[in-house]
Amino acid sequence: MLEIEPIERRVMQRLLAGDHPTLETLRQQFARSCVADRDFTGVGFFTRFEVPDSVPRVNTRSRIVIGDVCADVDGLQSGCGFILFVDDGLVGTLECHLWAMMHCLRMLGIIVCITSISPICEASRRQKNVTWKL
Repeated sequence: MLEIEPIERRVMQRLLAGDHPTLETLRQQFARSCVADRDFTGVGFFTRFEVPDSVPRVNTRSRIVIGDVCADVDGLQSGCGFILFVDDGLVGTLECHLWAMMHCLRMLGIIVCITSISPICEASRRQKNVTWKL
């Protein structure tokens, strides 16, 4: 198993912050989880967590997507965003995606290249007011 990196730990603390019981359960899961694997994509990364069976699940089988954390990172012109995917009631995958420079994204078998930040993305990032410095 791989170690949880400091950036992953800090991002997860922010993604799972709040008083809702679902967030509390997810924090308990993350505290007991380990990294099953990590995939660097060239425009970010995916970290898949493994949670022990003994840890309580969130009472839903629907996918939960939490994505309200953005970061300014030294060396990146326009920062990045993070999304946590919760599947079958368990902390699943943390995604980090960059917002600037040349990005090639694989969507439904098609490669889409983006050469600048979408004005909608940038406006959304400013509106959420959750950007933090790493």
